[in-house]
Amino acid sequence: MNAIYLDPNMIPAQLRGGYSGKKFKAVVCTEVTIRADAGLWSGGSRDTFRFVQLSTGDAIAASDNMSAPWDASRKDQHITLKPGFAVVEHSLFSGKDMGLTFYVHPDEYGLPRAAPEALSGGGAALNAEIAREVLKGTKGPRRDVVLLNAGAALLVAGAAPTVGDGIAMGAEALDTGRAARVLETMVAVSAETAA
Repeated sequence: MNAIYLDPNMIPAQLRGGYSGKKFKAVVCTEVTIRADAGLWSGGSRDTFRFVQLSTGDAIAASDNMSAPWDASRKDQHITLKPGFAVVEHSLFSGKDMGLTFYVHPDEYGLPRAAPEALSGGGAALNAEIAREVLKGTKGPRRDVVLLNAGAALLVAGAAPTVGDGIAMGAEALDTGRAARVLETMVAVSAETAA
């Protein structure tokens, strides 16, 4: 599972759940495992989980912060995600705030599944060429993954009401050339700064 790092300014208050930090990411998946030790402190680290309805921000705790670590009722929970809901994980690692991770469902928006080898990259030159092809609007599995990631990021950021709407927004940015123009601007600015 690849994480999509999100701009903190794009995360609506109702999805933060009182979190005031600036570290946010999204992971697109259909299942999440909440470990039996979730909610407990261990070596200065702790992960807590909650379920959130994305449209309203309504949430309920998903990790057990109250029972003892040796309690037999503590078991791993295997959660199947549903569209419109997210599992939100808040991680502290060795006392350091690692931020919030939103696990969101891909919603099966008609994007075909692809074999892993159809998505593989390579060295810097090949990866740059792949990125340029996607930005030119070339259709295929690599574009589909970019659109799915964009859809999830836009949903969690509150810029799109569903993953599907975010996919449509991403497709429009690719198809009109707007995304490619942003890359061109970034390359030009980077070249000027380096000179």
